[in-house]
Amino acid sequence: MDKRCPRKLKNYPDSPCSEGKKAMESTRKGENQGCPWFVAEASSCYCFFKLMADDGRAIPAHRIAHLLMIDDSEVKRVIQSFRRKVPNLFKVTDTNEII
Repeated sequence: MDKRCPRKLKNYPDSPCSEGKKAMESTRKGENQGCPWFVAEASSCYCFFKLMADDGRAIPAHRIAHLLMIDDSEVKRVIQSFRRKVPNLFKVTDTNEII
């Protein structure tokens, strides 16, 4: 299990995580309480780490929005911002450095 888990679980949850459910319900109310790693997915016990361990594949933007309980347009805005910044992270000044 991931060390960032607020409950410090040693294994992925096999029943709904109380902190994940608390975070999901709090988000619906416009608040911010509970586990910051929750996902709105009962089959993953509301746990992001379990979701990634069970699936691990790339997740489309609309699915990310659903899991995080936010609008699709917000996810798309963040992805576009990331796409603009990534090339600057990998600029090479000396072409001899390219392998």
